[in-house]
Amino acid sequence: MTAKRITTAIFKGGTGKTATATNLAAALADQGEDVLAVDLDHRGGLTKGLGLEDAYDAEYHIGQFLLQDDAVDGADPTSIIRDRGPFDVIPANRRMDDLSDDLNNDRAWFLRLEEFLDDVEDGYDWVVLDSPPELNRVSDSAIIAAKNVLVPLMPAGEALDGFSELMENQVIPIRRDLDDEVSIAGIFVNVARDNNEKKFILEELRPEFDDELLLQESDDGEEVLEVRYRVAIPRSWRHGETLFEFDPENAMCDRYRKLAATLDERIDGA
Repeated sequence: MTAKRITTAIFKGGTGKTATATNLAAALADQGEDVLAVDLDHRGGLTKGLGLEDAYDAEYHIGQFLLQDDAVDGADPTSIIRDRGPFDVIPANRRMDDLSDDLNNDRAWFLRLEEFLDDVEDGYDWVVLDSPPELNRVSDSAIIAAKNVLVPLMPAGEALDGFSELMENQVIPIRRDLDDEVSIAGIFVNVARDNNEKKFILEELRPEFDDELLLQESDDGEEVLEVRYRVAIPRSWRHGETLFEFDPENAMCDRYRKLAATLDERIDGA
């Protein structure tokens, strides 16, 4: 059985996409899963947020393998995996800023990441991808390879616009033209604060995406899963740690555990 795969995705920065990927990987590992996190964003947010700044400048990186660069010809792709503990990481690299344009010159670009993951995921239960927050060949590749898309939706109108763009310009065209197995594995409210925007956002989503909304128990029954804003989350990133390492008693750790358990139930391994 191959690993379960998921990618975070939304066309809007500042929605906590990278924190979601980082702490989802940590929550899955906390539940005993063997996890590989893959940073596909050339900005290296996941890489830096796990204290792997040295890897961001490494000589060899995932982009070279996707492009079948001569520099890694015959090399073992697992050689770029970092044992970060409690999960493994394939870091991003500062020289990946042109990766999307370079992939666009490859007629089989849409196969490269999937082939790469096939070569490195043996022994893992989960592969968690963090893709760049824009429409390009790298984020396309993440969706095609993962098949399952996780959307962290900040309760703000511009985030809803970013989700609409994700569906209209990426998920729907990919389903139509390349891979009809791609699905929205889950949508949850992220970086939530006390305002009325959440109600508006959910009212907009429910007619079409009610089944994709992830749920949690509340005093009133079930409600949409919500990871609230806590200053410990960005602080943990600055310290190069997951929230589970930086502040293990933080209530949002349980929210990430709920996110991990729900996705583990929803997604089947191949």
